[in-house]
Amino acid sequence: MRRPLLVGLIGAYFLAAGVYLCSVAAMFLLAPRSIPALNGAPFVRLLKLVSPYVTLMIGAAWYCVGWGLLRLKDWARVTAMIFLALGAAWAIPMIFLREPHFGWRMLAVGLEIGLRSAAAVYLLLPSVIEMFERPPRLKSAP
Repeated sequence: MRRPLLVGLIGAYFLAAGVYLCSVAAMFLLAPRSIPALNGAPFVRLLKLVSPYVTLMIGAAWYCVGWGLLRLKDWARVTAMIFLALGAAWAIPMIFLREPHFGWRMLAVGLEIGLRSAAAVYLLLPSVIEMFERPPRLKSAP
């Protein structure tokens, strides 16, 4: 069974996000003196507010969803849609909390909302749902 290209890309996004979150959480736990060197990395300021254990669990969840998407598991499709929708909804207030003028950050947040929403809607397409619900074909013995 062939996996659609966009499902593979969404799964790779989830895998990469999970690995990133787990690695940053591991740095917080294993080498706390290296935290000042991580200040330029994305989301580190927000991750400092949250426990590294919570970040590790969230990263593991994203990784599992990515693995499930690549294996065409229906539970991963539903979970990915929930994660993507929550992420888009979380980003909407960031538009209003940032500077009032239009800048590159506003553009980046708008692009993030658009891509997350498009990915969630894509996972709702009937052809994609059918691909996830179709039972895997067993290879017959020669």
